[in-house]
Parts: sequence; structure tokens; C-alpha cells
Amino acid sequence: MARKLPGKKVLVAPQWIATISWLEKRVSVDLTRRTIKNSPEYDSTAPLEPNYEEKLHTPYGRPQP
Repeated sequence: MARKLPGKKVLVAPQWIATISWLEKRVSVDLTRRTIKNSPEYDSTAPLEPNYEEKLHTPYGRPQP
């Protein structure tokens, strides 16, 4: 069962999206709840530079594109 995870905002790569329901305003991703909970919080003030991208990909156990 899918559940909303309240709290922090996180970034996920578009290729990790499994499904999108525009009617339900829901996105399902190919990641576990634990992985998302343990991921770094998204900082909208930080520029998306290679070092920041690596910091975001590493907790997900996924290679950088």
C-alpha cells in the first residue's frame, strides 16, 4: 500500500519514477520507504552541482547518470 511520507522534501531522479497518476496527484517511485526516509533533505538554495548530485545519489545506492 502506498503511503504519503510527511516531513522533509527529497529529490529523486526521473528514471526512478515507476508510475504517475495525474488524477490522484500521486507519484510512485522505485525506492523503499526506508531509503527515502534516510535520504538527504532537498535544499532549494543549494546549486545542483556535481558534488551535490553525488551527495544525493549515494544514499539511494544508485549511480549518477
